[in-house]
Amino acid sequence: MIFDKLWKLERKRSRVSAGFKKDLLKSKNSAERYSIESDEHFELDMIDDEIQGEMTRRLQKKARKLDIPIPSGDGNWVRSQVTGIAYLQESVRYDLARKILSDQRDRLDLQKNRIMLYTSIIAILSSIISILVSFLRK
Repeated sequence: MIFDKLWKLERKRSRVSAGFKKDLLKSKNSAERYSIESDEHFELDMIDDEIQGEMTRRLQKKARKLDIPIPSGDGNWVRSQVTGIAYLQESVRYDLARKILSDQRDRLDLQKNRIMLYTSIIAILSSIISILVSFLRK
């Protein structure tokens, strides 16, 4: 999918913010500005909660795939007051992302080592075969 959900949410946030900035420029008094700013804050909070939720869902999906434990407990999760979406705290999300990245690197290193081992075995076997072929020709 070319435009994924996170990209769409980021774009939506930019458009909403730009729209409210236009409204603020058109406002006539401080009460109207306050109302517009309050609406903007509420709308952006809703979108930010969706973004946080999507980022958490992506990390959960990767962690499950790699069999990495997902942090649990009230101290690790935040429930939005606006949308009710639960997502990992930023520091916890960062730690989980680091664990996922580390695990992926370890798996890649293991694959590289296996490929080097298989290549060495094939090279040794081909050398043995070429030696046997040269002896059989004599």
